[in-house]
Amino acid sequence: MRTNRRLVLTDAGHELLPAAQNALLAARAAAESVRPVRTLTGGSVSFGTFSSAHHLLLREVIEQFRRRYPDVRMRIVGLNSTEVADAVRAGTLEAGLVALPVDDQGLRVWPVVCAS
Repeated sequence: MRTNRRLVLTDAGHELLPAAQNALLAARAAAESVRPVRTLTGGSVSFGTFSSAHHLLLREVIEQFRRRYPDVRMRIVGLNSTEVADAVRAGTLEAGLVALPVDDQGLRVWPVVCAS
């Protein structure tokens, strides 16, 4: 309620205040609990790859990722390219290396290796 340009809590506001304060504390705690994952300073990622990728760039990709994010655990999942794309789209993998072409609807896809 406003009185003379001042904000004053109503009876309902006074009743709600402790729960609202607890909700804000819980929201801050929840945000802090996922900070390492959001900032890539902890947690884990799942990376999908097709079966012959180890002959191409996979080793280099893993080494670069580990150098850049040493505290993040990386799980490598071997699938075919269509399954990798589907899993990234579904959110069960964070990223993947596929042999193009694949259905890229809903994905950001760019070539890593170009055939000459």
